[in-house]
Amino acid sequence: LLFNLANEDILDIFARLNSYTVTLNKQELLNAKYLGYFKQASYHLGFKYVDFFLRGGILTMANITRMAETELAGDMLMAIVGGVQTNKSIEQFYKKYEDKDSGIPEAIEKFDNIMSHIGEIYSPEELKNTNWSRNHLFYTLFTSIGHCIYSIDGLDNNLRSPLKKKNLGQVRVCLDEISAKYDEILADIDNPDAPKDYKKFIQRSQRGTTDTVSRVERTSFVCKKIKDYLQ
Repeated sequence: LLFNLANEDILDIFARLNSYTVTLNKQELLNAKYLGYFKQASYHLGFKYVDFFLRGGILTMANITRMAETELAGDMLMAIVGGVQTNKSIEQFYKKYEDKDSGIPEAIEKFDNIMSHIGEIYSPEELKNTNWSRNHLFYTLFTSIGHCIYSIDGLDNNLRSPLKKKNLGQVRVCLDEISAKYDEILADIDNPDAPKDYKKFIQRSQRGTTDTVSRVERTSFVCKKIKDYLQ
């Protein structure tokens, strides 16, 4: 369904449809099936931050042509409104907020504030040189910063740390250290002396990366490291 589009945009859409015989992916199907508030919010946020995602190396132009920016934004928005969970739950939120916007405007404001904090910690170009540019680890960065600021359902509130402008530099040092140790420990993962918490974090970053347990444990790990660093 096309609403209020210029003729050239409509022609471009149909040109692409007629040029490629590619099966629609899950996100494209969701976009076609739903019209509601969660869908519109995901699309809006994906479009708003697509430049950051591209410059930060989180997504590529090839990903963007298949609505990956909307998928990522929707996944992170779901964490704000419903807690950290598997991306397999996403359609439930498209359905739930198809006809009502209860909580969505507030969630968008929170999303923007979390991204603003991330932007204060890392420019996209700086982020690109860290492991946080990996798609699943950027999700963890987002939920970790989000939990510190707002408290996200399903995560331990005892792991939260108040984030202020004056301590974001310390948070950056902590995140840089996690990223560096990730590479260091991964290179010698069978070393029995390697920190067990890091080894588990790496394991949760390599297998079942979008499962609820993996996401919760990765976020909890990062939040704990931030809290320890700021104490």
